[in-house]
Amino acid sequence: MRVDVPDLPGAVASSATGSVFDGAPPAGQVGRPEAMAAIDAGGTSGTTGVVATGALAAMDVVPWHRAGFTGQGVKVAVFDSQWRDWELVADELSPQSTHDCFDHRSCDRPLDSFSLGGSSGRHGVACAEVVRDVAPDAELYLVRVTSLTSLENAVAWAIREEIDVISMSLSFFNESAYDGTGPVSAPMDRLAAAGVLMVTSAGNYAEEHWAGRFRDDDFDGVHEFAPGDEGLWANWDAGTRRLDVSWDDWGACGATDLDVFVYDEDGALVGRSTDRQVVAELRAEGEGCQPVERVSVNAWDSGWYRIVVHRAAGDADPRIHLFARAGELYTPVQEGSIVDPGPHPAVLTVGAVRASDYLFLDAEPYSSWGSSRSGAAKPELAGPDGLTTVTYGPSGFFGTSAATPAVAGAVALVMSRDGGTPRAAAAALETWAESEGATWDDHDPALGAGKARLPALTTADSGCGWGRILPMMVLLPGLGLRRRSPFPPPTG
Repeated sequence: MRVDVPDLPGAVASSATGSVFDGAPPAGQVGRPEAMAAIDAGGTSGTTGVVATGALAAMDVVPWHRAGFTGQGVKVAVFDSQWRDWELVADELSPQSTHDCFDHRSCDRPLDSFSLGGSSGRHGVACAEVVRDVAPDAELYLVRVTSLTSLENAVAWAIREEIDVISMSLSFFNESAYDGTGPVSAPMDRLAAAGVLMVTSAGNYAEEHWAGRFRDDDFDGVHEFAPGDEGLWANWDAGTRRLDVSWDDWGACGATDLDVFVYDEDGALVGRSTDRQVVAELRAEGEGCQPVERVSVNAWDSGWYRIVVHRAAGDADPRIHLFARAGELYTPVQEGSIVDPGPHPAVLTVGAVRASDYLFLDAEPYSSWGSSRSGAAKPELAGPDGLTTVTYGPSGFFGTSAATPAVAGAVALVMSRDGGTPRAAAAALETWAESEGATWDDHDPALGAGKARLPALTTADSGCGWGRILPMMVLLPGLGLRRRSPFPPPTG
């Protein structure tokens, strides 16, 4: 549980703005569930027979390496929650330094694979591999971020250490209306003010998301997802699944009180959340309020489950965001499926495109769409996924998780050539992006400005004569400027 007061006695972690407790907070303190970082690793459906290729080929990185632009002099930090067995690839990632921002706000403690405070996967290790592949000479920092509080600590550390670029393939739910405001966005403001570029994943929630205004045409207190339809179907694999429903009462929590119920195909109740949302003057001492219902769904069998939203109190028509985590909705709403901190105007938000045919594919079906309710056009760019790493092997590293460190590494390459700011390097990548729009200013809700690529280098850039860049000059007119046909290629 999170309390927005620093350094409270008994806290298991603390930042400059909050304390975290393993269980209920101290008496008299208003707490809420700590926002935990969710990794953005994507699915692997449809990959049979497809060889995972690398970000180097997809983004035309190799000529830049040959010309001597390798990220030298640029500090890149990877924020992630999963660092298990990172020591096994320490030689590949070397040189690097590690920092644990959960145990202490100084972030001075090095990563420990056996620490109980983090999750057990190797997601962060794979992200760091991608950064190192794309920008082999960047100064690399591995930083454990598991929650909002540790994110605040990590941001303060990055500013102190004058980090240039952060790669973070993590998402945070239930802290805002996903409009660039709220507790997760406040650290993004501090990074922007310090000139540190946050490169973050758009998320893999396009097929898990529904959004719209609460609607009750028959006045029975039950939300209609479509005219006359009071249920939304979600497909989950068997297991305990997570459903998050939030609505736009963040500035006046309690104006509307919603409850959420989930049923299996036989009509049996398998999950519900009926937390009370009341206005401030009616709350008990120590009682908080969030316009959120978090549902634990007992999916006994793989299959379809029906989601029903009731209005327990209030007569407002808030805008609802619903995420069927690790599932798939029968009628998803892709638009607006980017979660925090991706909607923040100052971060570089990255979608995903399969690397194996990068130039001619659309975004991955799960890659979250913009645009943001903050008014910022999101995502800014797409990067390649389906990458080969030591951590995940040749089967591939998928999702916006993989695309994000590839783009972060590309930012470092541009900085090592131009010597400019991270923001200027990001703007250059947007200008160079491979786009199918009629003009370079067109914004795709899944691809942003387009697919991140590095342009061909001039002789002056390379400093090594025509020999090394001539092959790229021959190939790029056919590759870099080609637009995909509106008709799909024939299949065998």
